[in-house]
Amino acid sequence: MKINANGQIKCHRYYYAIASNSRWQYFSSFQPTSDNGYIIAGYGNEYDIFGYDPPQQAWLVKTDSLGIDGLCNTVQPELNVDIALPETVNYNDTITVYAYIAGKSAPYTIETSVGQAIESIYYPPTFVPVEIGLTHVNLEWDNSIYFKETITEATLSNHEWGQCIAKPVEFYTPLTSGSQQINITVTDAYGESKTITKTFIVQNCDDNIETENTCPVKLYPNPVKDKVYLDIPQMIASTTLSHHLNAEFYNTAGQIIKTTTIQKGLNVIDVSEFVSGSYIVRITTEDKTFSLGFEKE
Repeated sequence: MKINANGQIKCHRYYYAIASNSRWQYFSSFQPTSDNGYIIAGYGNEYDIFGYDPPQQAWLVKTDSLGIDGLCNTVQPELNVDIALPETVNYNDTITVYAYIAGKSAPYTIETSVGQAIESIYYPPTFVPVEIGLTHVNLEWDNSIYFKETITEATLSNHEWGQCIAKPVEFYTPLTSGSQQINITVTDAYGESKTITKTFIVQNCDDNIETENTCPVKLYPNPVKDKVYLDIPQMIASTTLSHHLNAEFYNTAGQIIKTTTIQKGLNVIDVSEFVSGSYIVRITTEDKTFSLGFEKE
């Protein structure tokens, strides 16, 4: 893990001596190098399981300045961004939404075509497996809970993008109403950028219309390649007696393409069979319906 002088996480990498399930690996020494990289050395046991003799073997890793070692991480992390926006927002408003960012190194900057800039986004220190997502975490031992935490931002590990920031941010909506497109650009610490485009309806709320809030269901990434992630908060799941919900996927013609059962927390849904285009996923509880749009690559 690489941090700055203030203790903020800039990047982190995993190194596996043999495989991702190798155990009993010991860290012995660490040395910065003149090219701003690192040399890391240590040893491990149980190598005989993988056909090595003797079972204890030494290992050494040389990385570049990005933490890429050329053996375990031959491809640099791809820069990706997504912001979970509702289908409808109020014009000239500020809403709290989730930003998802992955790349080589923080700090990241988000800029939008409405003139907003969100700077100095670092990796949150809380690491959460993607299966848990942004939800409540209870650690149990001997049938009793000894630690409880509500996770509002985290670094999602084993994400489709690799290590992914999941962070709530304040988002400025467009100044005019109607169907709008907004460009969102993320830039990493090395000056590389990626831009995505979001389309949504901007309305002018008067006294008789309740201000639109962001949908509590989180969908990412967008656009989607093979799998779509739906993060269902507890407050939605608890509105049904069974705590199970149905997600219906519609194409632009209004036809149901897929129906699947989901529950609270993170749900991973395979949409690899969908053709490229626009889709809407609809989630219905006992008293509300939530709809989110996405693009299939």
